[in-house]
Amino acid sequence: MAARLGRVPRPNESFSAGGAVFTVRRVRRSRVFEAIVAPEKPAGQAR
Repeated sequence: MAARLGRVPRPNESFSAGGAVFTVRRVRRSRVFEAIVAPEKPAGQAR
């Protein structure tokens, strides 16, 4: 995740890649410790 963003992400920060949404939950010692990966919703179904 850090390589994709070019920096260490913050908790609750999200980004999309490869048809999935990655949400950072916890960061420890400048590393992502916990994250949630969910399928990306099609544009017509966003709420």
